[in-house]
Formats: sequence, structure tokens, C-alpha cells
Amino acid sequence: MRSRADTQQRLVAAAREVFAEDGIRGASVSAICARAGFTRGAFYSNHASKEELFLELYRDETEAQIGRLRAAVADVLGSAEPAADPVALTRRLGHAVAATFRRDPVWFRLAAEFEVHGLDQPHVREATAHIDGEVRRAVEEVVAGVLATAGITASLPAPEIADAMIGIYNDAVRRALLTGDTDGTVRHAVETVIPHVVAALVAPAAR
Repeated sequence: MRSRADTQQRLVAAAREVFAEDGIRGASVSAICARAGFTRGAFYSNHASKEELFLELYRDETEAQIGRLRAAVADVLGSAEPAADPVALTRRLGHAVAATFRRDPVWFRLAAEFEVHGLDQPHVREATAHIDGEVRRAVEEVVAGVLATAGITASLPAPEIADAMIGIYNDAVRRALLTGDTDGTVRHAVETVIPHVVAALVAPAAR
């Protein structure tokens, strides 16, 4: 007898493929079930809607990204000199962080579509806002950790620096979707723009 966890895993895998092919609005529960080899009953015993299923994909993707981000930053800070130059340090962090981000135009498109799609559905909007808040808190924690570990101060508090970083990244994703230059646009923002902006806001702490 197939376990609930196995059913869920296959539904998620099938949904990822169908969403990528048809988009969120175009994807149907029937198509997802057919791809997974299940009945609609099996689907609805696990999820109330296709939006709920995409939320699970969205949450999984976000948690994986946060994990990669924290690991990359910890690796750089672990090998940094105690009196590292802020500009050089943020540049190193930028390259390390850039390596963790997916530059997948299909995923960028789906995430953007889902945010718009959820605007007129309160439960989807609230769940998306909650995940967005988790991302912001994670980036804020990373920024605060970098400032403390590297012994540097900033002219803005960590939450506002985090907001600036996320804003630059999100704008790069938007432009990447419009121009089709997914890799170059996002890479430039993460490896070059964000490190320089952050470096302009920090200075060595007084010792």
C-alpha cells in the first residue's frame, strides 16, 4: 500500500512539471493527477487546491535557498581574517551567495505568476506573505551575523540592509524575466551591485 508520504512526494514532483509546462493558471488538477498516476480523490485527500500544492513547492524552494545562503556565508566568515576589509569581505560574500541562487527562468516566472495569482485569494496572499517574512528574517539574521562576526558597523540597521539587498535582487529577477538574460542580470546584481551597496554602508568597528 502506497504511503501518504510517497503519494505526496509524487504529487509534488508531478505538479512541478505541470506548472513548468502550463503555468499556474493553466495547470489543472486533472493534469497533475494524470502526471502523478493518481485519481482526483488522492489529490484532494492531500491538498485543497493546486494553489496549496504550489505553496508547498514555494516553501520547499525557499527553505532550501535559506539553507544554502546560511551555509555559504558561514563558510566565508569562517575563513575571513579578523580585520578583513569590509569591501573585500562583502565582495567575497557576494560571490559565495551568488553561487547559491538558482538562475532558473521557469522558476522565476512561476514565482512571479503565483504572487499575482494570489492577490485576489486572501489565504494564498497571507501564506505567501508569511514565507516572504521568513526570507526577510533569514537575510536579516545573516546580515546581523556578518556585522557582528566581521567586527563592522553600519549606517543602517540590519533589517533595512536586508530590505535593500532583497529589493535589488527582486528587481534583477524582474528585469531578467523581461529581457531573458536570467543568468547575467541576476549574477551581476548579486555579485557586484549588492556587495558594493552593502560595502558603502559599513565601516570597521572601533577597537
